[in-house]
Amino acid sequence: MVNDVNLQLARGKTLAVIGESGSGKSTLARALVGLLPDTQGSVEFDGVTLSPLYQQRQKETLRRIQMIYQLPDVALNPPPDHS
Repeated sequence: MVNDVNLQLARGKTLAVIGESGSGKSTLARALVGLLPDTQGSVEFDGVTLSPLYQQRQKETLRRIQMIYQLPDVALNPPPDHS
């Protein structure tokens, strides 16, 4: 269970969620990307509410969110983008 979380992140910035095992990091991340439905409140990204009521816009929005699972070496030192 995660309670009383309010995050605001500026465009182009990165957010790292760190904490002890069992502290709710994965639960928070899953809720943020819509893998875990919220039971109270809401999750918004760039003005779009991420909930089942807005499934089409949610899919478009989630393409712009990246979640990195417990690979600290890669997460903290990503390879350069050669695009």
